[in-house]
Amino acid sequence: MSRHKEILPLLIKKISQEHVNSGILLGGSVQGGYERPDSDIDVLVLLEGDGEIRTDQSQKIEDIKTHIVYLPVKALPEARQKQPVLFYLLSVCQIIHDPCGIARQYQEMARQYFRDNPDMARDWAEQTEKIKHQKLKSR
Repeated sequence: MSRHKEILPLLIKKISQEHVNSGILLGGSVQGGYERPDSDIDVLVLLEGDGEIRTDQSQKIEDIKTHIVYLPVKALPEARQKQPVLFYLLSVCQIIHDPCGIARQYQEMARQYFRDNPDMARDWAEQTEKIKHQKLKSR
């Protein structure tokens, strides 16, 4: 098991203490199992209610960087229109903490959207696969 996966419980604990009813999803290279020692941990945090979509890249757990995107569920329509990659990531990320079912509920909504729009799903899958290959080449 990589150090990245070993410290996930610490990251989950930290986020869930700050945002009690949140759903936490893991993405990126750690989810895919191709992280490097210098990789960050990509996390999508679904929050109840409204607010702004925000990103935090300032936190470290031990010596590993994190990339956390906070996505209020009322901002999902905006994310689908203005930041579609977030909406796509919601559909494919791994749920790692979801005590209230918020991640499961909205992940299913995102998955249904991409089942209804297979061309868009294919385009995003191709883009993320290209990124994965670029990262694997640079290992």
